[in-house]
Amino acid sequence: REMRRVNSHSSAERSFAALGVFEDQLKETGTGYLVGSSLTYVDLALFIILFELAEEDMVPDFATRFSYPHLGRFLASMEQRPHIAAYLESKRRMPRYTRPGYVYCQGKFSPCPEDWCPTPGLLRGP
Repeated sequence: REMRRVNSHSSAERSFAALGVFEDQLKETGTGYLVGSSLTYVDLALFIILFELAEEDMVPDFATRFSYPHLGRFLASMEQRPHIAAYLESKRRMPRYTRPGYVYCQGKFSPCPEDWCPTPGLLRGP
């Protein structure tokens, strides 16, 4: 998936190319991780991007729709990790927002700070 001149490609084309690289890397390692046989920061970075991509208002079925089975399994296995699941449901998680203007948008477990939340009482957690 060579892209010599990134600016000549649409954001969708660049996104598909990047997802393809990660799909191939997961297939190549065969461990369920991008590098080696244990969790790394690179895995966490990919997870948060895929988690956002799989939101209901994005493309929740991206793995099956675009034939990325390794990415789908990766996302599912990461979501099942106890510490990651706890983080996703905690107030420590950064809220989702849209650009431009950084306007809050609701998502799966996305906390909403009361001072900029469009829906009062939406803040989750103790």
